[in-house]
Amino acid sequence: VFPDGEASVRFWTKLNVDLTRESVRGTCHLPHGLQTKVRVLAFCPDDEAAEMIAAGADFAGITEPVRRINQGWLGFDRCLASPAIMPQVLKIAKVLGPRKLMPNPKSGTVVQNVKQAIKEVKGGTLLEYRAEGEGELQATIA
Repeated sequence: VFPDGEASVRFWTKLNVDLTRESVRGTCHLPHGLQTKVRVLAFCPDDEAAEMIAAGADFAGITEPVRRINQGWLGFDRCLASPAIMPQVLKIAKVLGPRKLMPNPKSGTVVQNVKQAIKEVKGGTLLEYRAEGEGELQATIA
């Protein structure tokens, strides 16, 4: 129990790995969801956008989000996509990649069932981690 609603717990450790030769990244499913507010963009065909928004996504589609991202809009925290839509998402890889927002199968953001992934991300049960710099691993747990 935290005394302040805005309090958070950050996990930080330094790993003894050479990040030029290997990468340390992945996802972890937590048994109880974190109380976080995550804005989710679901890349999907435009005709499925209403279904994705009903499933809990904040933004959905492919045509309009790609146009807005090319104009500089980044009003989301996590992107989800299906493998079928990824060729169209690659058009904005130069924008999303440096900000670590690009959907990636290794990080669990390119999935077959996008609706289920939306529920996991919104519920806070999916924790993503990545080692950066000189082997530092950081994750906000709560």
